[in-house]
Amino acid sequence: MGYAQGKNPNSHVKGIFQKGHKINVGRIMSLESREKMRLAHIGMEYPTGWHHSKETKEKIAKAHRGIFTGEAYTTIHSWLRRNFKKDNCEFCGSDRFVEWALKKGCTHAHNRDNYLTLCSHHHKIYDYTPERRKRLSESLKKVPHTRIWVERIARANRGRKLSEEHKQKISYYNKQHPRKRNEKGQFYKK
Repeated sequence: MGYAQGKNPNSHVKGIFQKGHKINVGRIMSLESREKMRLAHIGMEYPTGWHHSKETKEKIAKAHRGIFTGEAYTTIHSWLRRNFKKDNCEFCGSDRFVEWALKKGCTHAHNRDNYLTLCSHHHKIYDYTPERRKRLSESLKKVPHTRIWVERIARANRGRKLSEEHKQKISYYNKQHPRKRNEKGQFYKK
């Protein structure tokens, strides 16, 4: 992809560097320069690629072997891509960003009837059911908010009118979890 005329960010070095230029080929460096380069590289760690943890490797292996239902998710989806054409979204008829979606109540298997072709928008809607939303919210209740998020939530709720029921929940929670002030006068939990 070219640049507009005069907009090349490297235009100032145009005359200096050229593709395939061999100015340094066969050049002999002094021993002093070679020693400086050697000393500069001592102790450097060169990356040899991405390394997964042992748990992650086991999860990847399970996904490829198909431990859960006897069929592997990745192999089934590659089989679907090889043997069937993703035509249009079965909800809206769009032919953009079409994905394979597992029908509710079906299991992953080499059976075309277990899958729908949906655009990415309708696939998210189809998969994000009230049960899944409830599971996610329950799992997130166990994770404490970071200090930044607590501040954002407090800023968003400042000046907001609360219902009586909500006020009672807050006062009950505060009685169960009393807070103290630090030397700056800010609250912190026990």
